[in-house]
Amino acid sequence: MSVYGEKSQYDESNQQIESLQAELTSLNEQLIFQSDDDTERERLESLIADIHAKIQSLQIAKPTASISRRDESRKSSRERKLTPKMQELKQQDISLKESKFFKLYESWKEQVRITRTKLKDECSDQDLGDMMETVEGLETQVKNVYELIRSQSLPSTEIRRKIDSCTAVTTDLMGLMKVRMSEVGQEEFEASAEDARIRMVLDKDYAKSIFSATSSKSTIRSHHSSCSSEQQSISAKRAEFAAQLAAKQAEIKMEEAIAAQRQELKRLENERDLQVIAAKLKAYSEADSGESNNERIKACYEVTPPVAFKEVKEEQTTHFDKETSVVQALHDTMVLSRLPAPEPSVFSGDPLKFLEWRTSFKALIEQRCTNSADKLFYLQKYISGEAQSVLEGSFYRKDDEAYGQAWEALNSRYGHPFAIQCAFREKLNNWPKIGSRESVKLRELSDFLTACSNAMPHIKGLQMLNDCEENRKMLQKLPDWVTSRWNRHVTMQLRKKEEYPNFKEFAEFLAQEA
Repeated sequence: MSVYGEKSQYDESNQQIESLQAELTSLNEQLIFQSDDDTERERLESLIADIHAKIQSLQIAKPTASISRRDESRKSSRERKLTPKMQELKQQDISLKESKFFKLYESWKEQVRITRTKLKDECSDQDLGDMMETVEGLETQVKNVYELIRSQSLPSTEIRRKIDSCTAVTTDLMGLMKVRMSEVGQEEFEASAEDARIRMVLDKDYAKSIFSATSSKSTIRSHHSSCSSEQQSISAKRAEFAAQLAAKQAEIKMEEAIAAQRQELKRLENERDLQVIAAKLKAYSEADSGESNNERIKACYEVTPPVAFKEVKEEQTTHFDKETSVVQALHDTMVLSRLPAPEPSVFSGDPLKFLEWRTSFKALIEQRCTNSADKLFYLQKYISGEAQSVLEGSFYRKDDEAYGQAWEALNSRYGHPFAIQCAFREKLNNWPKIGSRESVKLRELSDFLTACSNAMPHIKGLQMLNDCEENRKMLQKLPDWVTSRWNRHVTMQLRKKEEYPNFKEFAEFLAQEA
């Protein structure tokens, strides 16, 4: 049946009910006036009862169920979304309930700890009953708040874990106290047996978080060896932090000394500039006085012989040349002082760059520093990465021995000829294949082979690169057109000299082709 048919049927039922109600009203009025005739009253009452029955049957038969179901389905098809304000209020309500849950849980946990402590002693029935009632009441409050949170949102993992622990531990304590109540007055109380029974509750995983404080206390009392080991570890940490504090204090003092030296250097530079300016002023003043001397010499020339005039003129020229050289030297010194100060690069652990870095460090830093603390400071400044980890323990002292040990460690790790040889070989073996149009990468390989050729007289292990098999391995990394040209060159050399070209000749050939 359609919705419109159900509505028409519903209207017809209402009309019938209204007509029956009107008829019922008139019968009730007639019943009021019929006070003497009992037979008529009985007839009217019977009619009224029949009309009531008809009205009830019509009300029951009204097609309200299907319409209400359709209305409900139509209403429920729309998704209800909370406004941002309602979501905020809901979240605040949940946060308040969670806060109340945690407070009740802490109260319950404290009561459980107190109950466990009391159970170690002898208790009466009244004491056990009071403890059971208190623990169960707090557990009920915790559960009620948990159910309120659960009705609004999914509880967090921590809350679920706490409610599980609360339920399990309460169950264990209730069972334990019921056993104790059954044993009151029947058996003599034994503290050791009761302590062992209580410890069984403590050993369970879900109870460790609740009885952690009490368990740690009992562990400290019963295990003196663990206490001593902890004290030893604390003493070791204290010594370590004391060493770090001393190193940091020494570093701060060294930085203050360096700052003072820099201020002194700045003062000396200012004095030098003043002296240079004064020297220039003196030179120009002397040049002016030289002009007046020329006038006097010219006046003397009129009365002196030519030979004497020639000697005076040569002396004047020599003096002027000396003044010019002094001014030029002062000018060059000022230009050099304005250039940036040279400094070594930062060494990060590449053996191929160690010799160059060591030479620059000793020339620019070591020869200018007389204090070992300053040398170690700059050494720490200009290393990084793997090289810094090699010298990790060398900076706690600031003496000549520590500085020497640091250089011994660096030389043995990165300056040994075998380490440099291995670095050259490893980089050469890991060099990627070069394409026919990759001219930049070809020049990079050529530069590296030239560096290997220059280092070969100083590193004997690189002599094996002269072998033809090693040369073939290197040819596999080159483009085909370079390999073809080299093969023609090798053929010509074998015909002329009857020996395979060495590595130096191969490096020069590749540099020419690149």
